[in-house]
Amino acid sequence: MKIMEHLKKVFSLDYRSLALMRIGAGIIIILDLAERVRSLTAHYTDAGVLPRANFLELYNNPWLISVHNMSGTAVFELVLFIIAFLFAVSMLIGYRTTLATAISWFLLVSLQNRNPLVLQGGDGIFRCIMFFAMFLPWGKRWSFDNFLNRQKPAEEKTVFSAGTIAYITQIFLFYFFAGVLKTGAQWHDGTALYYTLNIDQFATRLGHWLLNFPALLKFLTKSTLVLETYGAIAMVFPLFNQYTRLVAVILFAIFQIGINTSMSIGLFGTISVVITFGLLPSIFWDKVLPWFALSRRKGLTMYYDRDCGFCTRAIWYVKRLLFLSEYTKVIPAQEAPEIEEVMRRENSWVIVDEMGRKFYGFDGLIAAMRFSPLWWPLIFILKLPGIHNLGEWSYKKVAESRLTICLPPKKERFSQGKEKRGKFLRSAGEIIICTFTIFIICWNIDTIPSREKKIVPNFLKPVAWVTRMDQKFDMFAPYPMTDDGWYVIPGKLRNGSEIDVYKDGAPVSYGKPPLVSKTYMDQRWQKYMMNLWRSDFSKYRLYYGKYLCRTWNNEHTEDGEKLEEFKIIYMREDTLPNYQTPTIKPTTTWEHYCFK
Repeated sequence: MKIMEHLKKVFSLDYRSLALMRIGAGIIIILDLAERVRSLTAHYTDAGVLPRANFLELYNNPWLISVHNMSGTAVFELVLFIIAFLFAVSMLIGYRTTLATAISWFLLVSLQNRNPLVLQGGDGIFRCIMFFAMFLPWGKRWSFDNFLNRQKPAEEKTVFSAGTIAYITQIFLFYFFAGVLKTGAQWHDGTALYYTLNIDQFATRLGHWLLNFPALLKFLTKSTLVLETYGAIAMVFPLFNQYTRLVAVILFAIFQIGINTSMSIGLFGTISVVITFGLLPSIFWDKVLPWFALSRRKGLTMYYDRDCGFCTRAIWYVKRLLFLSEYTKVIPAQEAPEIEEVMRRENSWVIVDEMGRKFYGFDGLIAAMRFSPLWWPLIFILKLPGIHNLGEWSYKKVAESRLTICLPPKKERFSQGKEKRGKFLRSAGEIIICTFTIFIICWNIDTIPSREKKIVPNFLKPVAWVTRMDQKFDMFAPYPMTDDGWYVIPGKLRNGSEIDVYKDGAPVSYGKPPLVSKTYMDQRWQKYMMNLWRSDFSKYRLYYGKYLCRTWNNEHTEDGEKLEEFKIIYMREDTLPNYQTPTIKPTTTWEHYCFK
């Protein structure tokens, strides 16, 4: 019995934290789609760097399922992107949350499977969290599902289930094995960050500046190992778990912000922070956040129509969603005749601020948000003309039909059948989730290089590939790479001119760019070009060459400007110990002839 109590303390999650993670996950998917769509043709169509036929031939893993392989046209890909966006929005706002989460996970995996060469470290952990999210009740708070629920919502703050155990275990494995796999000497002699920040493809200006402080880098190197290993343990430490977990989440957030500002790694840092939101303990919402809250300002009063069930539910939902404090008064307008008259005239709730000013409709929401400790930064966005007009129109439409929205509770005879199906699905889900929890623990143990005998048999590996729960958290492990560089692609046009194809026709220059990490359009091209340098991806260089020919010659129609041939030259620069000056070694990785 005591063991179960300890398990509940360690593996329970706050509904509000899960809701915040859901919102963050929806935003990440939208940002990811927005970035990927800029290179939609290049990365996901048959006219790009990896046509489907060549990908299926070279990658040769039939277990990687992707709906993106159904067609190689840009139109088809765009439709899939739009569908993924719509389900991400549905998940974000919490409408049909479980369904939206499941489809978002499937479409995310499909997108990642289409072109593995553009994937970065955050993609792997994000798809794993999205898988377990299908078994988490992250739509119980701050969601349309909760708002439209015609039954009385549960009052408990936390949930304990097989899903919460699986999610916490996954986060633990992510950080713990990120530390365990860092076995290289550089991590233990304190030079790992020196080598990491010398990887020019990643380093930002701040990263280069930090190289001036070797003692600090040595301290941060050691701290990284300690934080990843013991911070992960703090998440599941049974004593004072709420406090140790909160400290761990905050430290990991600071850690990821530091990485993101010193290295150009796209959404990796954002993903790493957002996936820990679900770990925020109840004390964060009940004690820490109110202590910082701007909502401690007194004076906000919200009046509503108590004769409208929808209005009664909505006003309390808004208060909870905005984290308005106990100082905020929520009063039926019928208790104040002068306010009731205004409410009837404006057909709106009435929001009164600390100065006695009255606000109606969408402006009332904006006025209430001024008192929110979390959402007040969004006020300037809501005041933008287009968004404000849309908000006012939406509020008026809802106000006009508010009485018809108040549907009666479902009849018990209908809910009983649904409850039976729900119990069956929950039981099946718990069996699946428990199995996968054990599976990923064994899978991560197998990633330890010193292990010769593997736990997961080969015949079970397709299970991981189909669900994409295959994972290895070896960021800069066992040690950071020491060879980096930049690309120069000198090409000859039919008129005899020599241009740099990589720089859109600029004059050829072999000098080192001021900031190599800025020579890539985004993180997807960054990962693609870095992978193209690796010998195990050398077969993909042919299709990149064909893409460059096709793209250039389609954009330059005059015969003399046609691209005839080019070389892909990698200006290799190996990082040497103790700040020694490296030697640049131009390496031709590919020669291509466009008309042969």
